[in-house]
Amino acid sequence: MQSTICSFDLAHLAHVELLTPKPDESGQLERCIIGGLLAKQPTTRDPNQTFEAQSTFGERVADKVALLGGSWTFIGLFFIGMASWMALNLVLSCVAALKAPVIMMSQNRQSAKDRSDAKNDYEVNVRAEILIMALHAKPDSPRDEELVRLTRLVEEQQRALDTLRHR
Repeated sequence: MQSTICSFDLAHLAHVELLTPKPDESGQLERCIIGGLLAKQPTTRDPNQTFEAQSTFGERVADKVALLGGSWTFIGLFFIGMASWMALNLVLSCVAALKAPVIMMSQNRQSAKDRSDAKNDYEVNVRAEILIMALHAKPDSPRDEELVRLTRLVEEQQRALDTLRHR
């Protein structure tokens, strides 16, 4: 355990009366400090180095993230990233805003085409109806004339019978 507390070996200072182990008089830390003073060597270590040596990988990563996150560089990069993201969304919103009227114009054009087709279909239907009526009228015309002629004949015969009855 001396290597974790003292930075030098106390064995070569055993001749010094102060450093001879005496139970419960002084702890290991105190002996290390006294030994360092007598040997004229520094006994203190840099606490940052000790702390760094004892830190885990996760703690070192967390320290580096905190170092970056708490800097003006991070604030600047964050602002640039946020502004870029907002600009991209603004561009996409503008594209969507322009796309809607173009789609509506296309729908209006399709609607006008559908009305034109419907008008044309109506005209074709009216012509077909007129032609069908004309075709029905052709055979009906001679038959109608025959019916009128026969009706006249029946009426003449009826008059003739009436005259014969009266005589």
